[in-house]
Amino acid sequence: KTGYAWQVRVWDERERDSGWSALATFETGLLGGAWPATWVGDGAAVARGTAPRARYFREEFTVASAPVKARLYLSAFGLVQPWINGRRVTEDLFLPGWPDYRKRVFYVAYDVTPQVQPGRNALGLVLGGGWYRSTLIRGTQAGSQPLVSAFLELTDAAGKVTVVATGQDTRWAEGPITAQAIYYGESFDARRDDPRWSAPSPGNPAWTWRPAQVQGIPAVALTARLSPPVRRTEEVRPVSRREVRPGVFLYDLGQNMVGWVRLKVSAPAGQEVRMRFAEMLGTDGMVYTANLRTARATADYVAAGRGVETWEPQFTYFGFRYVELSGIAAPADDAITGVVVHTDLPRIGFFECSNPLLNKLYANTLWSQKGNFLEVPTDCPQRDERLGW
Repeated sequence: KTGYAWQVRVWDERERDSGWSALATFETGLLGGAWPATWVGDGAAVARGTAPRARYFREEFTVASAPVKARLYLSAFGLVQPWINGRRVTEDLFLPGWPDYRKRVFYVAYDVTPQVQPGRNALGLVLGGGWYRSTLIRGTQAGSQPLVSAFLELTDAAGKVTVVATGQDTRWAEGPITAQAIYYGESFDARRDDPRWSAPSPGNPAWTWRPAQVQGIPAVALTARLSPPVRRTEEVRPVSRREVRPGVFLYDLGQNMVGWVRLKVSAPAGQEVRMRFAEMLGTDGMVYTANLRTARATADYVAAGRGVETWEPQFTYFGFRYVELSGIAAPADDAITGVVVHTDLPRIGFFECSNPLLNKLYANTLWSQKGNFLEVPTDCPQRDERLGW
């Protein structure tokens, strides 16, 4: 890992000098050498076709002074969301990506210098099954035990480098994500949510922290992620809402999209709220889900009873236009907001002409690309066949 700084200047045909550009920098990835962190999990195998809880991991450490440089490197057989001292490290999603697990696993790296503080610190990692553990093809899994491995490389003012890594001291607990899988959807119990779970002193005594299970090094290559990150790219507001049955509300986003929704509700503690996702409606005006086949494609939220609550899933995604919301007697118009999620590819082309039909065709093509460019090009984003081709 080496850092470089560079500047450029150019001359025109009259040999006039542009002057030096502003100083720019870049840093190389891991160019060989041993990965210093241990792979950890909870030691439990996950059966095919099931949707287990997410696992929350903590690694505590102490530094005498704030580092001048701190880098976080992390990898997973599954999906991982990193936190430091009670704050998310990044808004990137579906980390570290979707490799061919038979041959390799990806790692990603982040500059976390501002998040490491003098004294006590805590690294938090939320581990989901993702494409590794989920039953993407009926009766098969890439693997049954999600694993995570991460290390912090801390450089102090004197140039001394300290490495903090997952290993024997890492602990894990069950948190508020009670079920998650790509085709299943996600379930979240806000009563168990603890904003301080990754802080130096966790605040919820209901969480039971256990020693993580140390695993052997998988016999595959460890390489840097190849694709740009998956991110939230835009939001879609519903164009209509109607009550289709007593206590069941249908939101129409007016656009077939891929991602999830942001739920905004106020409900008593323990109230269960359910969201079902569909691309079309049946002849009865209800959400049509037969085309999803075995994909449950549902998000469940159990309210904490703390006023207005907002929530988004993290370890699943849906292809949909319609959202069926139940469990709230009188939801607000803004109870549902569509969140478009896909690989954050830079847009390099635009098209517009005098023919509205051609313009609409172009817009449809663009939305199809957004929907099927989530980490890898896929054949569809909604049913139980969201496979890469």
